[in-house]
Amino acid sequence: MHIEEIIGSRIQSRRDQLRFSQAKLGELMERTLGKPWTRQAVSLAEKGGRSFTAAELFALAEILDMPIARFFLPLNNFSGDIELHTGETVKVSDYLRIVGGPPTDASPDTEELRRSAMKIVGAAAELGSIGDDISKRGTAVWSEALTLASQLGGIHPAVQQNQGDDDA
Repeated sequence: MHIEEIIGSRIQSRRDQLRFSQAKLGELMERTLGKPWTRQAVSLAEKGGRSFTAAELFALAEILDMPIARFFLPLNNFSGDIELHTGETVKVSDYLRIVGGPPTDASPDTEELRRSAMKIVGAAAELGSIGDDISKRGTAVWSEALTLASQLGGIHPAVQQNQGDDDA
């Protein structure tokens, strides 16, 4: 696939989303470029049959309300090579690195993400259980300390103050 075909498929996809006709898109190009595109020019661009100037990409990005970089990202998880004008090909992973797209080999495996999420949920539940246990044990120790202090002849005034705060 050629870069122009990638750009063209993005133009057509976004134009369809916005429900613009090819003629309407061509008319809107005049606002930024100073002259409209014909319906045939839009059709040719969508088929990847023409190169684009920076001004044209800017106009298309403005009209279609999308970042210029997105024009360079292939649709539908394209996995082939990208063909340059010289006939040389570039692997899609290298192409995406150059144009700033998501790397194809770094997409996390869904099952791996699910397993990681379950580990995190399990660890959080365990921490919550440990926290509950610590709280219960702390309450039991406090209660035993108060009982022991009262048996030994009274409770220190600071402890009585804290005990009153806990009852409130």
